[in-house]
Amino acid sequence: MILWFLLLQGLALGPGVLTDGTVIKPVRSAGPFDEDHSPPLVPIPRLEEKVAIITGGAGGIGSAAAKLFASHGAYVIIADKNDTAGEKVVQQIGGRVLFKHCDVSKEADVALTVNYALEKFGKLDILFNNAGVASPLQTFQGLNMDDYDRCTAVNVRGIVLGIKHAARVMVPRRTGIILNTASIASVATGGTIKLIYNMNKANIPGITKVAAYHLGKHGIRVNCISPAGLATEMVVDWHKKFVQENIDRHTLEKAFLRCSPLNGRICTTEDIAKGALYLCSDESGYISGQNLIIDAGYTNIVDYDPMELRKKLKSASNSDSGSLSSATANTAESGNRDHQCFNPVVISKL
Repeated sequence: MILWFLLLQGLALGPGVLTDGTVIKPVRSAGPFDEDHSPPLVPIPRLEEKVAIITGGAGGIGSAAAKLFASHGAYVIIADKNDTAGEKVVQQIGGRVLFKHCDVSKEADVALTVNYALEKFGKLDILFNNAGVASPLQTFQGLNMDDYDRCTAVNVRGIVLGIKHAARVMVPRRTGIILNTASIASVATGGTIKLIYNMNKANIPGITKVAAYHLGKHGIRVNCISPAGLATEMVVDWHKKFVQENIDRHTLEKAFLRCSPLNGRICTTEDIAKGALYLCSDESGYISGQNLIIDAGYTNIVDYDPMELRKKLKSASNSDSGSLSSATANTAESGNRDHQCFNPVVISKL
C-alpha cells in the first residue's frame, strides 16, 4: 500500500524517487517531444462539462473566474447587470461562455438566470455568488439607511437569493456547489473598512455555514472565499468618487503592496479565481461550510508592537497632561504602517 501511495504521489506531483532509488516520472501523453525527450504533460480539466453561473461575472474577480473555469472545461454563464461589460467578457473568452442579464437584488432576475442554465445546458453544477457593491464612508451615528438597504440588497440578499434558486435545481439532483464571495472584511473590522460593506460581508461566513448544514444532506457543498484588497475597477471607481478624483489603479496597487505580508507581492484577481476553482472542483470534495481567506496572512496580524508601544507611552508621559486620552490621541495619529495602507486618506497621499 505504501508503494502504491508513493507511486500515485509521483504521478500526481511530478518526478520522485522511491526508497530503492526508482525514479517515478509523471504520466505523459503521446505527442511532440520536449527537450528532455519526454512527451509534454497534459493539463487535467478540473471542471470538465460542468455548468457554472458566475454573478458579477463582468467584473474583475468574476471575469477572471469565468476565464479560468472555461479553460478547465466548464460551460459558464456570466450573470451581470452591466450588459456591455458582460458581452465584452464573452467575446474575449468565447467558446463555452454565455451572458445573461441579472440584477441579483431582484429575485425574478436570479430565478430567470438559473432557469436559463437549465434551458441551455439542462443542469446547474456550480453557482459562484460573486456580485457585490461598495458602500460610502459613513459612521453609525450618521448611517444613511437608504444606502444600507441598497448595499445589503446586493451584498447579502443577493447571496441568499442565489443560494435559494441554486438549491431549487440542485436538490433534486442531489449534487452541486455554491461559492459565495465574502471579503477580509468578513473576518476583520476597523476604521479603514467601509461601515456598511463591513457589516454586509460579516454576514457571509454565517450564511455559508447555515446553508452548508441545510444543503449538505442533499449532497450540496457551500463555501465562501474572502479576498484581500484588490485594485479592481469597482475599487478604483470607489476611490475616485469618495477619496480622490485622479487616483488610479497603479496608486492603489502601490498602497496594497505596502501592507502585503508577502514581500513584493499583491493579491490579484487570478489568485481569487484559482481559489474559486479549487473550491468548485472535486479536489475540495469534503470541504463545506468554510471561509477560504486569500490575504497572505494579513488578517492574522495583530496591530501590537511592544517597541512601538514604549515610544507611545514615552510620548504620552512627556506630554502636558500625560493622560490616557493624550496617549490615545497619539496612538490614533501615528497608527501602524501595515494597517494604515487601507486608509483612504493615506492612499490619497501616495
